Amino acid sequence: MEDGLEQLKDLAEKFPDVTKFQVFRTFMRNYGSYGERKVARYNGDGWFISTALVYDAENPQYETAIVHPEYNKGDHIIVETYPTKEDAGEGHERWVEVMTGDELPDELTDVLVAAVVGTKAAVVLRTK
Repeated sequence: MEDGLEQLKDLAEKFPDVTKFQVFRTFMRNYGSYGERKVARYNGDGWFISTALVYDAENPQYETAIVHPEYNKGDHIIVETYPTKEDAGEGHERWVEVMTGDELPDELTDVLVAAVVGTKAAVVLRTK
């Protein structure tokens, strides 16, 4: 639960114009229901790709997140969003191919950060 509270605090800091109630409501809709919301998950050696239904946006949507130690200090990066579960499944497979290929990409773009604060702030460079 401590991790969940930490995530809640992070959301409140990243989006100060959003009310605390909105952040809390979103957090509670997502918290603890991953098994029901999950479309697909790939587990690498110390990293993963997860695609699931989320309630972060005004309307529920699907998103693919990558957690990899070589990007964003190992924190989540939302790399793509989708309107349907079918699109999400196809997108997940594309990201698995990208992240398990011969070379990792030099950068990933967090599409949610890009939508809020602009593309430059959303580019996450790979640390080598």
